[in-house]
Amino acid sequence: MINFDRTGKTVKEINQELLARRIFGGKDLSQDFPQYGQSALYCISELTTEEEIENLRTALTAITEENARNLNPSLAAVTEEEARDFRSASIAITEGRQ
Repeated sequence: MINFDRTGKTVKEINQELLARRIFGGKDLSQDFPQYGQSALYCISELTTEEEIENLRTALTAITEENARNLNPSLAAVTEEEARDFRSASIAITEGRQ
């Protein structure tokens, strides 16, 4: 789950921009679980490649970074910790294939 509250964009807006890049967005949780704000649930499996995960991270960063910096220059949309989480998940998936 990734929370986009700090970006100033809704999950719907982010998913539309991802789709324009031929990437399916995450499940919008804002209606079913309003306590999580503008959050999306992403699922990766053993079929998800490391490249696909990196493409998602890169796209999310590009989509959200400009708006987040306009709101507050010290904010980064996808934090380094979140990027490490993506990479760790990717490594676990890759190792599971062996």
